[in-house]
Amino acid sequence: MKKAIWLTLVGLVLVSTVAVVAQQQEQRQQGMARMREIQQQAMTALQEDLAKMKTSQEEAAKAMQGGGQNFQNMSEEERTKMREEFTKRREATQAILTDMDAQIAKLKGRRQLQTAFDDSSKELKEIRDLATEEKATKTAERLGKLIDKNQTQFDEMIKKLGLPEMRMGGQGGQRPAGQQ
Repeated sequence: MKKAIWLTLVGLVLVSTVAVVAQQQEQRQQGMARMREIQQQAMTALQEDLAKMKTSQEEAAKAMQGGGQNFQNMSEEERTKMREEFTKRREATQAILTDMDAQIAKLKGRRQLQTAFDDSSKELKEIRDLATEEKATKTAERLGKLIDKNQTQFDEMIKKLGLPEMRMGGQGGQRPAGQQ
């Protein structure tokens, strides 16, 4: 009788464990599929941005060739118009480059961005810890605020990019956002 109860309990624990492992595997596969989708969208957006950039450069080259008139010989109205066109083109180019940076960050993925961020924060944390040891409380507090500000900005960037959260455990040793 006792043996049957123990076997039943062991069986239930085994079934529960298998169910949990299967659920974790399914979640991991869904996360990987979502990341692949994000990366595919980023590649498509990069191709579109490159096409826009190429078109913009071609238009600028045509404008330079077509406007054979020297800037100094132009009327004030023509100069103003040309400056406005250059400003619009520069702003459009900057917007494209900003979007390309975001798409490249998506291609890198959360783990690579987190590793780079952690590496860049490591020295600040070491200096904060040293300041704490040396009883330089104001310096330690200021560094703590800077570290927190950087972490908040990083978390906002990750959220804005729409990258999935990293989960504790697993084979990759992932950490949740904000953990120091």
